[in-house]
Amino acid sequence: MNTSTLTGFALLVVLIAWICLRQFLWSPVRPQRNMKIGMVLGIIAVANLWHSPIPVKGGDVGILAIELVAGAACGLWQAKLAEVRPISDKTVARLEARARRKEEPVADLPEQESRAGVQGLVIWLLLLGLRVGLGIFSSAHGYDLMSSMWPTYLVIAANRIVNGAVFARRTVDNRVTA
Repeated sequence: MNTSTLTGFALLVVLIAWICLRQFLWSPVRPQRNMKIGMVLGIIAVANLWHSPIPVKGGDVGILAIELVAGAACGLWQAKLAEVRPISDKTVARLEARARRKEEPVADLPEQESRAGVQGLVIWLLLLGLRVGLGIFSSAHGYDLMSSMWPTYLVIAANRIVNGAVFARRTVDNRVTA
């Protein structure tokens, strides 16, 4: 293992832990942020896979397709199950303080906040279990590309993009009133 692999793996562990923790915290509904994070992760993964010396086999493509569909489906499921409520005064105060520290305008505060709770965590664990299982299967059958960590970044990217898109649609269609 080289330092690039160790750094990528460490970032992946931090990313997964952060996403798992966020399932229990009320956070402002900002679908664009989820989609932006997904796009950045996807670009990083594609760039690293593109420059990878590992040859792509048909099995790699098939397994990646299964994982991307599963990641997108889990993102949709999480967004549909998440609790949504009007934004709390505590969250508004925190966002306003952050905006003042960064000397940004306080306008454009979100009107809602959400959390996925235990259901969201279970969905994440199922998705990660599928990824690990298919990674082991890939390694056993010689699909080296799918045994690397970059497909995990792609799966998380698909999840976050679909989750953000569903939340964008859900929060526009169903405004929460106090």
